[in-house]
Order: sequence, then structure tokens, then C-alpha cells
Amino acid sequence: MTSESVRQVYATSADGTKIAATVTGQGRPLVISPGALNPAQD
Repeated sequence: MTSESVRQVYATSADGTKIAATVTGQGRPLVISPGALNPAQD
């Protein structure tokens, strides 16, 4: 079993909001936003 590197990174949006992201593993980035995969409830 290998140890996986986990790190916390931060960015600042155009309006000054601080955004945090957790980076794990290797390879191309994949961004998942909570709620983005839920169907719309009209």
C-alpha cells in the first residue's frame, strides 16, 4: 500500500473571496462541486 499525498491549496476569486481546495493523487485535475451532479428540482 502506498501513502497518498494530500495538500490544501487556496485561491482568491475576482471579488476577493478565498477559495480552498484539497489536492490528492496524481494526474489530470478533476473538480467536483457539491450539488453539481444533482438533478434540478423545478
